[in-house]
Amino acid sequence: MIASKFTLCTGLLVISQALTSQLLMAQPLNSSSAVQPQAQSAALEEGPVVKRNATKSKLKPPVFDSKDIHLDVAVKETRPKEVILPGVMRLEGESLNALDPNRARRIQMNNGGTQTVYVSSTEINRIQLPFNNPKVISSGDISVDKSENSNNVYFSFKKDPRPVQMFFENTETNSVIGLQLIPKLTLASQTILIEDVTPQTKVLAQVSPTKNQSFIETMQYLQEITAKGGVPTGYSSTEVALSPITKNGFILTVEKKLSSQQNDIWVYKVFNPLKTKIVLQETEFGCEAGICNPDILSVSLYPSPSIEPNQSTTAIVIAKRSLK
Repeated sequence: MIASKFTLCTGLLVISQALTSQLLMAQPLNSSSAVQPQAQSAALEEGPVVKRNATKSKLKPPVFDSKDIHLDVAVKETRPKEVILPGVMRLEGESLNALDPNRARRIQMNNGGTQTVYVSSTEINRIQLPFNNPKVISSGDISVDKSENSNNVYFSFKKDPRPVQMFFENTETNSVIGLQLIPKLTLASQTILIEDVTPQTKVLAQVSPTKNQSFIETMQYLQEITAKGGVPTGYSSTEVALSPITKNGFILTVEKKLSSQQNDIWVYKVFNPLKTKIVLQETEFGCEAGICNPDILSVSLYPSPSIEPNQSTTAIVIAKRSLK
């Protein structure tokens, strides 16, 4: 009995070993070795694809979308410029008198005075004088350009720039002002705006209102000189570039502005675009609803307040410089 049991167990062991061998032969001998070829084939396929996509991205830049935020081309929002036309209108905004301290400087000078200013040694600089057609006296170290009917003087330094003294003489009154020009390599093109604040003297009394003149006589003198195209003593011309303005049926254009230490003289060209005649009133400049602006000193219409169709006249408004 013992021998038969042993024979039976041995037979079962043999059968068990045979089944195990068949199962091992049915499965892959090494599962990791079966996955590796698939991964290698996938890597071979993905490698060229990535390379091709990288090549395409270099050849074709991304499409520009205007609705996206592009920091490289973004600009800051700027405030509109303030517009103050005495007797006409005022629009809020950034002050027109605000100068870039890195590009412009406003100075006041007396007859015979001299001031020192820093200017660009490599670019063209500009000086705006309080009189037209000045006589310029300086050394040959700078190049000067000016026009007879202009109060602007343009200059630039020649080779080896060094400090230069420049004088400007008013050929009508013989008054002289001077500037010591110091060249700076790091400065951009500069603009020097000069206002004449020379006190009136006996020599100028022939062309200037006297102390005994009343306020009305003084205003009449300033209006008359300006209407004839002249510049009263102590006043300088200031550039004003504005588009034409429509008001009360007529078109108004700023021709020029003359400034002194106390007052501004505004010269407006008034054009009649209508088919009927227009008759202007002084109260249309500086008065509204029966209330007149106290900073408006005088208003005159030259040569006539009556404007025929397609014709024009000149409105001269004198206002305090304190006008805001």
